[in-house]
Amino acid sequence: MERQSTVLIVANYFFGNSSASIAQRNDVAALIQSGYKAIVLGPRRLFGSPLLYECMTLQDVARAESFPDRDQPNVLFHLCSIIGYFSTIRIARQILKRRNPRAVIAMYHPAHIASFCGYLISAIFKLPLIIRCHDLIYPPCPGFIRRASSLIITTLFNSLSFRRARTITVVSSEQKTILKQFYKCKGKIVILPNTVDTHVFKPMRSKSNFLRELGLEGKRVVLLVEGSSHALEGQPITSILSAFREVAEKREDIRLVIIGRELHKSELRRLVLFFQLGDYVMVLEDVSHKDIVKVLSLGHIAFGPMNAPNGAIPLSSLEYMACGIPVIAARGCISKDLLEPRYNGLIVDPRETHSLISALETLLSNARLTHWMGENARCHVHLHFSISVAATILAREIDSLSRLETRFSKCLK
Repeated sequence: MERQSTVLIVANYFFGNSSASIAQRNDVAALIQSGYKAIVLGPRRLFGSPLLYECMTLQDVARAESFPDRDQPNVLFHLCSIIGYFSTIRIARQILKRRNPRAVIAMYHPAHIASFCGYLISAIFKLPLIIRCHDLIYPPCPGFIRRASSLIITTLFNSLSFRRARTITVVSSEQKTILKQFYKCKGKIVILPNTVDTHVFKPMRSKSNFLRELGLEGKRVVLLVEGSSHALEGQPITSILSAFREVAEKREDIRLVIIGRELHKSELRRLVLFFQLGDYVMVLEDVSHKDIVKVLSLGHIAFGPMNAPNGAIPLSSLEYMACGIPVIAARGCISKDLLEPRYNGLIVDPRETHSLISALETLLSNARLTHWMGENARCHVHLHFSISVAATILAREIDSLSRLETRFSKCLK
């Protein structure tokens, strides 16, 4: 259905390869698939200069990955970002002169004010507001100033935004419960999961050349995509490496492939040496998101989140499962909407090494079980977490809000 209508998106991340940017680009891709045009507003990551990015096609969304997204975690960066957000209100006024947006979608983050900026645009220009929550609870920000600013933003600015919003979307049933518990929401709460492009992330048939190139031919590959949900500086990564060492001593044919970040390169190498896993661990750095499916295709098993918000649906886990790889994740760190134990993955206690060892040995020793779980994972993600699923939900909610606004306007007349 061709709507030819515009939706304003107030984003805190959009460019680059971070999981938050990819998740928000997937939402915009869903809007475009629904027949809408999207205009993305927000601060650039450098000096808080305003951002205006028009997404008319899926190619526009894909192109955003190539733009740099510099996140500078310091006080100056946060102050500049706040200035950038308020500058978007002026830009929104200019957009309204030449377009007639049907709604504002503001992306929630506890340490940014995108949702509050969306609230202001909604209130000033009388547009219905939808707040999009990808994660509701994050680990505390390091440093007194950042922690204090996050607390103020969460308790004051975001509370106002949640009260104003006509619709609030959360990624899972667990986060819906959290939202009802911590915020007074007058609007409708809708589950809109994080999504993955299942046309891109799918099992690859031809991978023998790549396996040979990396020296992994004939090996059973366990994957770990490093990110904030894995907390490489903390307990989870040491438990993973400790468990992997126990299993590697019994099996010569396994390898752990870590897709890491430049930021944690030295720490990763130090831990690998500490656990004497130099022959069993391979760290791949600077893999672009469009090329990551090639690496995922090598995996037989993957480690999911070990230190994530309750009820999370991490992008990395969606990508693993879409490629037909069963996931081992920590209890409480991944939504039951995504992972069903012993059907498409396994749940462990990350603090207990023997729990991780048992999960690894279960999947490594039974290839048929691993393949069966992987197929279940792929089908489950395709049916419930593809971009087309999000497109249907978003279109329904925006159309519903538009009809409500039309009725309300007629009543006023």
